Amino acid sequence: MNTHIKNGQSHAAADTRKAAYAVVLTAIGVALAPYTSFPVLIAKINPTQHFVNVLGAVLLGPWWALLIAAVVGAIRNAMGVGTLLAFPGGMIGAFLAGWFYWWQKNVTHAAIGEVVGTGLLAPVASALFVAPVLMGKAIPFLALMPSFLASTIVGAVLGVLGLRLLKRADVIEFTDRSMNKTILGTTLLVVGVIILIVVYSMRPPSDFGNAFGQGRQLLYQIFLAIGGIASLFGVIYIFLDLQAKKGTE
Repeated sequence: MNTHIKNGQSHAAADTRKAAYAVVLTAIGVALAPYTSFPVLIAKINPTQHFVNVLGAVLLGPWWALLIAAVVGAIRNAMGVGTLLAFPGGMIGAFLAGWFYWWQKNVTHAAIGEVVGTGLLAPVASALFVAPVLMGKAIPFLALMPSFLASTIVGAVLGVLGLRLLKRADVIEFTDRSMNKTILGTTLLVVGVIILIVVYSMRPPSDFGNAFGQGRQLLYQIFLAIGGIASLFGVIYIFLDLQAKKGTE
């Protein structure tokens, strides 16, 4: 019976600690939002949200990270420093970051999950559902993707750096296994191919004679380059990992 009591107490303590972490991360996301939210093209971006997503994903798991992102998004909208795009822009990346970390127990994989969720999936959800249905606006996917990607990459990198600095200072403790290069390469390859398919499916603008048309053409070329580079690095990572495994046999 004493064992059951001790186990119950340890579970209660763990839940209390998780709730405390969640409150602190939510407070960070809300407190810094007015200073780190700024417009890029058609959306407001907030790298702090993605920094918080990575911390929440590693320290608490996917469901807690998802809840934190939802609460921060709701408070940001209430404060007038966010739009409804904050919900897909924060919640999808938070959940995938937590799932990627749970899967591999590697902080870099958590950051990859955040970038994939926010940079690729969130613009799709925003362009197809949130913007036209909830906001009454037609926002092209290609107009959202640059701002979402810029925001999540900055926040994810800061999240990884913050976690490792806090761990080195013995403030927090978490598992950070060595990175699986095959999984990283496969993720990069899949992401690169998806970007190429999406961009190729969109006709390049024909009105190159004005600044708007030239800007769209530049975005088109940038994303073709990103998709190609991601695919190339994916293939290289997979090849190097396979060669390393052959060398150890």
